[in-house]
Amino acid sequence: TASTFKLVAELKSLALGEKWDMGSGYVVTVNALDERATPKQVWITLARDGKGLDDKVLLEGDIYTYENKVSFSVSSISDEKLILKNVRIAS
Repeated sequence: TASTFKLVAELKSLALGEKWDMGSGYVVTVNALDERATPKQVWITLARDGKGLDDKVLLEGDIYTYENKVSFSVSSISDEKLILKNVRIAS
């Protein structure tokens, strides 16, 4: 059966080093931002209930999906902040 996704946030701003509890035990952490790269890049980790699940470098504009459980798009990277768009988790 297909998972049903629920919208957690339409837009979410995260600072460098910030951890965000998305709900259902999922936490995303902003490890590093590179605003000088072209395209701009962000390194995030995804954990659930304290256990690391994924570790990835994303580019501005990328859509991130983890095992049909978590999805969001990287809206922008600037001023040491990451803006995520359409953040959804499987319910």
